[in-house]
Amino acid sequence: MFMSKDDIRKILTHLFEEGVMVCKNDVDGEHPVIKVQNLHVMQLMRSLESRELIRRKYAWRHHYYFLQDSGIDFIRRQLHIPDQVVPNTRHRDAATAPAEGAPATDIRMR
Repeated sequence: MFMSKDDIRKILTHLFEEGVMVCKNDVDGEHPVIKVQNLHVMQLMRSLESRELIRRKYAWRHHYYFLQDSGIDFIRRQLHIPDQVVPNTRHRDAATAPAEGAPATDIRMR
């Protein structure tokens, strides 16, 4: 399938920035965030999934794609992104990260 390089770049950039991608199972529609045809998104994700660069889940007429470590390296090479930049799903917030020396919390149903 023919896709413009601009569309491929938009899809890969969004996938790398977020670390995840959601796409409605509608081949005639347009992706609401990146303004690319859903068919193009699904076909590019299918290609990445066949190379085991992403993981896919399907539920309620939506495809959920999750970026793997090998996929991060692949997109970095394709888009010339430095090693310091990581997807949003890989960021650790200071508020949610446990402090050094703090005991691990044990959450159990009582």
